Amino acid sequence: MVHADGNTSTALLYDGMTRTNESADIESTCVHLHDPAYPFEVTLCFRTHHDEDVVEQWVEIRHQEPGPVTLGRMASTSLLLTTNVYLTHFFGDWAKEMLNPITEKITQAQKCWIQNWVCARTSFAIRLSSSR
Repeated sequence: MVHADGNTSTALLYDGMTRTNESADIESTCVHLHDPAYPFEVTLCFRTHHDEDVVEQWVEIRHQEPGPVTLGRMASTSLLLTTNVYLTHFFGDWAKEMLNPITEKITQAQKCWIQNWVCARTSFAIRLSSSR
């Protein structure tokens, strides 16, 4: 990232966390971070759907610098999962994306899902559960 003044240093410090029950099934958790040297804030957001065993995650980035900032590359977050967690995902060509579900146990390793929007013809949906 490049700040409005051209500096490429960013240090994010923990500000706090908010937790909200959106419904009986849905809970949102937001972790708030800020850069002490710049008016730059990042919020890591998680939404859990307990009945469906689904976790959503996204990042919100805000700045109030006097000029534009450039975000060249961004990594969001990682989930630390307990043992005996299974991943169900789907893949396929156009109009056949959801025909072939695959369920596999998540082993101890870092998992990365990447979709190349330019070349790939695959789609996927992810469901995490503690049992098959």
